[in-house]
Amino acid sequence: PGVRRSAVAALELLAQGGAEGVRSVSSQVVGYAEHRRTEVRRAALEVLLRVAVRGDDTTLAMAVARTTDVYEDIRRSALELLVKVAPRGALEAVEAAAARLEDRGASVRLAAIEAIMQIAEIGDEHMVFAVVRRLEHPDDLV
Repeated sequence: PGVRRSAVAALELLAQGGAEGVRSVSSQVVGYAEHRRTEVRRAALEVLLRVAVRGDDTTLAMAVARTTDVYEDIRRSALELLVKVAPRGALEAVEAAAARLEDRGASVRLAAIEAIMQIAEIGDEHMVFAVVRRLEHPDDLV
């Protein structure tokens, strides 16, 4: 964990070299978010949350995929990353967030609502309906 934590900090520092540094770090780290080891996926998402920029399609596609990860914290981080990289109205991002509205993890459901608020087009009737349905959900934690 100490080496991984140091690597996260170093990559964040390397990305501070401007747009080229961000692109370089993001492009090399994004593949690790698909790694078989959970700790590696967590570290990759942590780096991307710190350095990714709006409009990075590769990071966006990876974040959409990670919203279905087996681990709650990774699903939540993926939703937070969607907010950071997805342009307003990005359908794939909004659909991925909407799919998590009934997630078993409360933190994921909350992150999904936040993502929808930040990414969906203002007045998107489908998303309004999806979020309004949470008001009548039988589980108080939803």
